[in-house]
Amino acid sequence: MIKKLLFGISALMFINIITIIITSKFNIGIGTWLYILVLIATILYAIFFDKFPRKYHILIGATVSIPLIFSTFLAIYGNRSTVNFNEDVLIVLGAGVIGEEVTPSLASRLDTAADYFNQNPNTMIIVSGGMGDNADITEAEAMKRYLIEKGIPPERIIKEDESTSTYENFAFTRQILETEFPADTTIAFTTNTFHIYRAAYIARHFELNVNQLDAPTPLTAATPNYLREMLAVINTKLFQAN
Repeated sequence: MIKKLLFGISALMFINIITIIITSKFNIGIGTWLYILVLIATILYAIFFDKFPRKYHILIGATVSIPLIFSTFLAIYGNRSTVNFNEDVLIVLGAGVIGEEVTPSLASRLDTAADYFNQNPNTMIIVSGGMGDNADITEAEAMKRYLIEKGIPPERIIKEDESTSTYENFAFTRQILETEFPADTTIAFTTNTFHIYRAAYIARHFELNVNQLDAPTPLTAATPNYLREMLAVINTKLFQAN
């Protein structure tokens, strides 16, 4: 019964991975590679399930529970918007561009930002993101174009187009805030639910008092995003914002 369940899960994972690869135009990131490794491990576990003694099943179950608990924490934390729709500035964190097109995760962030702007048209939007490996234009430029198509006035958008990581998003955006806005400026940021925790942590590192606005994580890409984010949180805690 458990073997059949594992093979069924593996089949669903395989279909999901193929969907991710196709929709990302074969731009396979770290999260997807991790997902593929998990798929391989699941298949091997299903094949050799009967050969493992009981104590190894317990160990494997405990090991699997760690990322599940971690992901659950990130998801719960990420679904806690604290904006009051009266902030002076909304920061939109970049999430990849393929050619000149924003990725589904970034589109979700921008749609959320556009909805926010419709409720608070007095806000300024800072789009933050530099040049990616598979991009023809900077994330900031692609984000600005997307928001303009959504009806956001160009004069309400400021580009920060040098950053290549979340850490740099806030480092370079902070420079813009310090040079172009008064000290009492109220700030919010938006990113996908899986990314909220780390983004808020880094913002606090730069002593930015920010409210958070969660954007939905595209369902088809949720697993690789959460897998990658767990490693990114550990890396940030150990080597960056500490």
